Amino acid sequence: MDIKELRQELELAGIKIDNIPDEELSRLVEGWEVTFLGFVETFKGITEKIIKVLTPIAQNRIKERNKIEKYSKYLKRNHNRQLLYEKRKRLGKKL
Repeated sequence: MDIKELRQELELAGIKIDNIPDEELSRLVEGWEVTFLGFVETFKGITEKIIKVLTPIAQNRIKERNKIEKYSKYLKRNHNRQLLYEKRKRLGKKL
């Protein structure tokens, strides 16, 4: 995008830049591009680090949840066996 197009776009956006020379405007745009690209790279790096840290944590929580679910099923099954055993015992029948 050349300076004339940039000036038109900024004026359409309601930004008045009549008193800014073309050289300063182009430096401003270049600085903004560098800043924006730096922000994108930084954000990308931060996102990758967050993913690297949170993925194992999430996997461990899923494993723990699965262990708890299996153990609760085991306890429920044993509890039902115990109730059945007590019921048969009360009725005088052997297992």
